[in-house]
This record gives sequence, structure tokens and C-alpha cells, in this order.
Amino acid sequence: MRLIHKVSLCVLVALSVGLLAGCGSRVEAGTPAAAVQSLLELRSELSTDSARYGSFVETSMATVLAQDAASLIAKKKSPMPAWETPETTEESTTSAKVKVVWKADPKFPDWAESTTFSLSKETGRWMIVDAVSASPSKAATGTP
Repeated sequence: MRLIHKVSLCVLVALSVGLLAGCGSRVEAGTPAAAVQSLLELRSELSTDSARYGSFVETSMATVLAQDAASLIAKKKSPMPAWETPETTEESTTSAKVKVVWKADPKFPDWAESTTFSLSKETGRWMIVDAVSASPSKAATGTP
């Protein structure tokens, strides 16, 4: 249950801001990066259809994402900042890691610099099973 909460939070955060230009960069179909890109695009569209999210995350997470999208629509908020093209950083026949670098946006001053999504290949498709956000170190940003 803790993993579901952690993934939910990271995915919600990671998927909350994609309505800006440049979010639709192309990645090769059927790849781990394509799965992450598709999920980000769904999130940026504020899809409230949990079945669509279910192609990329487990059912309980798909429900949470759909419900959160409905809430964001009601509040007239975008879910996340724009992002660079997802990059597969590790891949085997059954698992992969995909890094997404977020574009700086004053609407999201505390947003992480990047998020690394962990994926597992299940029944022939890539499913997102975890997400970990990384912020720049204080030394790198010059903040105390």
C-alpha cells in the first residue's frame, strides 16, 4: 500500500502540468519512454477516464489519476509543467527506467527538476510501477 501511495503522489505530481507547448515530443512507439510520454499526455489532457490510465498504471492508480483530473478541472488548474522528451536510461527485457526532465515554470516553483519512472513489462506492454522525483542540489542552485 505504501508503494501505491508513493507512486500515486509522484505520478500525480509528475503528471500535473503538461498543457504547455513542447509536451508532445515524439518517442518510438512500444518503448518504455513511449509509455511514459503517453501517460504524461493523458495527464496533461486532464483525462477523467480511468480506463485510459489503466493502460499504463495499475487499476487503483488509474482511478486516483482520473479523480484527480476531475478535481483539477473543477479548480481550473493545470496538472504539471511542460517536460522534455522522456529518455530511457535503463532497459532490460522485463524492466526499465525512464527519466523526465521538467521545464522550469513559475507556476510550479517547487516542482522537481526531474522524475525517474520505473516500468515493468507486463503482458507485452510497459506499465509504470514507481516514480521518484529529484530536485537540484542546494549547491548546484546556489541556495543555502
